[in-house]
Amino acid sequence: MLNDGGVEFMKAFDNIVRERMEAEKEWIKSLRKRGIKAAHPDDGWVNKEHNIVFLSHPQFFDGVNIGDTIALGDADKYRLVKVVSMRTNELSLYDSMMIHYYFEEIQTRTYGDIFTDFKNKIDEGMLDDITDCRPASKMYSGVDLAQGIIAWFKDGSKMIYIPK
Repeated sequence: MLNDGGVEFMKAFDNIVRERMEAEKEWIKSLRKRGIKAAHPDDGWVNKEHNIVFLSHPQFFDGVNIGDTIALGDADKYRLVKVVSMRTNELSLYDSMMIHYYFEEIQTRTYGDIFTDFKNKIDEGMLDDITDCRPASKMYSGVDLAQGIIAWFKDGSKMIYIPK
């Protein structure tokens, strides 16, 4: 039987788990919208030296082929990789059922890089009128635009910048 402190701890723990599960669902939904075919923790099943992953416990899997993108990590921190080859080991019955995905890193741009592009493309006078600038995510803009930025101006207007 739990005392009052134990009950409160379990409630708090339950809330944290529910929040993490919801964040992961939103992350997966966002990845799928972007055409990413699978996500897997960036853990011991990822050979970082040889750029190989075996999708032993993916967060989602929509079928992966050569040329497809996989997210490695979790909702808080992940990297994108492109599948360049798929292989199995025919010498072992167990390994012959395991597809190893060989990948190459996809260079992603940071919001700092995108903001620098944004500053270089707008009128210099507009820069002085910007009051705030953030990633164009649902939290700030109502839509989830990967690699986009939303800027607010002194007059109350806002602009969403999406690089090419």
